[in-house]
Amino acid sequence: MATLKVKVLLSFLRLLIVDKILRGKLVISGVTSQAAKLPNLPFTVVQLTAANDDLDKKTQAAADGGKTAIKARNAAEKVWDNNFKATANYVNAVANGDALFISQCGFESSSEHSTTKQVPNQLVNLKGEAITNAPGNIAISSNTESNAKAYASIITSTNAVVDQVGDMIIVTVGNEKVYLVLDTHHKSVAHELPSGTELSLYGVAFNGTGVGQIAQAKNVKAL
Repeated sequence: MATLKVKVLLSFLRLLIVDKILRGKLVISGVTSQAAKLPNLPFTVVQLTAANDDLDKKTQAAADGGKTAIKARNAAEKVWDNNFKATANYVNAVANGDALFISQCGFESSSEHSTTKQVPNQLVNLKGEAITNAPGNIAISSNTESNAKAYASIITSTNAVVDQVGDMIIVTVGNEKVYLVLDTHHKSVAHELPSGTELSLYGVAFNGTGVGQIAQAKNVKAL
């Protein structure tokens, strides 16, 4: 197997928020200790600390499930993702394959003998177009995303609100919520579900060949 240059892993962007905050503290401490080698950080230590503290504060405020607080937390997470991803890319450029330096900056590095897929970027040019002579059908398309293995599309009424919490999509219509959990494993965890409320769980598997039959599990309830 060919030896590949060690790189900063961006998998921390898929962590739960509580773990992102912990990772943020490690990175802040790490880049501070290596400041002499990082003269052109895209975001200062003060800015990184502010983004990390803001995400922590707004995550705590959203613990009661308030819609406004959840939106504020999601916005703070986007800022956090942007700031720490840019920092990771800069550290990666400065490290130039030095795994020890990457670790000293608070990040994890890839193996010299394996490739690491990055989290797919936001889809570009996503659109849905009516199909001529096919009432009730739309053609969904976007630019190809090189890091993607599969694509999921969510179509809602215009009064629905669609939010993202980590790898989970939450669709709100009136007082009802639909939680869409996306994962590449057969085991996953759904977060921020209403406590004590009976729910129905649906599951489906898909790959490059097609989509399997949907399954249902009833009487699902979070404590």
